[in-house]
Amino acid sequence: MYEVPTDTIVDNQQFTAQPNTAAPIVAINYGGEVNQYQWVSPRNIAIAFGGLVMLTIGAIAMRSTAINNDQPIKIAPLQNLAPSSQQVNKVILEGSKDSLADTKLATDLKLEEVTKAMLNERSIAILNEGKRQVSDRNSPCFKNEHQEACFIASKFIPEQLKRYEDAALQRRWHEANKALFEIKAARIALDGAPNVPFTPNITSAAITNELQVRVSVLQQSDNAIAAELYGGK
Repeated sequence: MYEVPTDTIVDNQQFTAQPNTAAPIVAINYGGEVNQYQWVSPRNIAIAFGGLVMLTIGAIAMRSTAINNDQPIKIAPLQNLAPSSQQVNKVILEGSKDSLADTKLATDLKLEEVTKAMLNERSIAILNEGKRQVSDRNSPCFKNEHQEACFIASKFIPEQLKRYEDAALQRRWHEANKALFEIKAARIALDGAPNVPFTPNITSAAITNELQVRVSVLQQSDNAIAAELYGGK
């Protein structure tokens, strides 16, 4: 009688498939044994490689953000003209700027600087007069506890303010402007006069340069208009 080999496994259980149930994925080798490296598949290899690439990119990005940002950021100077006094003076005296915008900027800077310098010198004179008033027995500010501020705030500025109001109402612009100049200088005297260089000659040169460039621009415009009207002749 035929006997069943003892090394053969007989499974009498019935296989019942459940609907919508994914079948288990098992890698079978040629010998019929289950492969212990069943995760090795093209899909899993692609996922692992993609993750490695993402980690590499993230490391590079973190390294780039870790660069030292303490270095000062260099910003191009306004209209190619560094707004420093020495540089502006050099540009004006050498006449090295043909651009109207650059030349005008240099002129504006020098006008502002020389105006501050004139106000500074005038404020010193007003301050000295205030000190004199404190030691003058005939002055209402004689030995006043506010010292020179007594004369400047209670007498000088109110007088100049009255002059400005009268002149401005009558459209006497020169007198109104002079009164405003005195008021500005007096306010500087109250705050403390700053040290500003006084360079009227360079300011005059800046104005001259600007006028020359403006005339050149106007001539170029006139030539362009003439060329258009007369066909380039």
